[in-house]
Formats: sequence, structure tokens, C-alpha cells
Amino acid sequence: MYLAMRMENKIDYHRLKEEIIEQEGMVLHCYQDSLDKTTIGIGRLIQEPGGISEEEALYLMQNDINKIEVTLDEKWPVWRDLPIECQYVIYDLCFNLGCTGFLAFRRTRKYIEDGEFEKAADELLDSRYHKQLPRRSMMNSERLRKCQEKPSSNNTPHKE
Repeated sequence: MYLAMRMENKIDYHRLKEEIIEQEGMVLHCYQDSLDKTTIGIGRLIQEPGGISEEEALYLMQNDINKIEVTLDEKWPVWRDLPIECQYVIYDLCFNLGCTGFLAFRRTRKYIEDGEFEKAADELLDSRYHKQLPRRSMMNSERLRKCQEKPSSNNTPHKE
């Protein structure tokens, strides 16, 4: 009979979240919990049977994309004026290497700025990045080579 007479939900979700955070803590990097399970955030297991949903993964990726744009706008604003295919390569490099890692590719960036995409592509293939990720670096190298053939475009990638 009790189940049939559901009461109105009066949970204060703000209070609930505060209580859970107080008990679980909030750790913004991976850690091993008291049961030695890989965890992140507010007690979120990231190993089986935990993990994250596809929606959460896409949310995290969008946050990473936003951070890439902010960092590049601050540290290398010319990237917005490059051919769109080159911008996609830059996103991929920053996503993989981190913006700091990509920004350390000074010769590659100089060649890109000068429109010498063939040389920039060669620089990618003559790097530790290529040794670690040969397929990905070959793909990005080929994408840069295609920019050599196309005029510059100010079209920026679609942002959700």
C-alpha cells in the first residue's frame, strides 16, 4: 500500500550534493579509493563496473576543445586564420600532445605560419610524435600537405 501512495519528492538536491561531497570528497584527478579501485571526481569509479557514459565522454571532450581554443587564442592567435584543414590538424595535435606539447613544435608552427605546409608536414614526420603514433602523424602530415594546394580560408570549425 505504501508504494502505491508515493509522496512528493522533497529532496533538496543542493543539500544532497553537499552531503555527498562532504562524505566522498572531491578529487579532480584519478586516485585509488579505500578499496583500491580507480576513482575520479566525487567517488566515481572509472574502472569496471564504473566508467563513464558516452554523453559524459563527449562532454569532457567538448570541454577539452574549448580549453584548446582558449589556449591557442592566447598563445598563437594566428591559428584562426589558417586553412580549415590545418585548423583540424592543430586541434588533433593539441588533443593528443596537449597545447603545451604542440606549441613546442616551433619549426612546424613557423612553417605553417609561412604557408609552407609541405615542410610542416615533413617536420611532423621527423619527430618523436611520429615514432609514437605513426598512423596518426602520417594522417596529419597528409592533411597538412593538402593545405599547400588550397588557398587560406577563415572558416572556423563548427562549434557546438
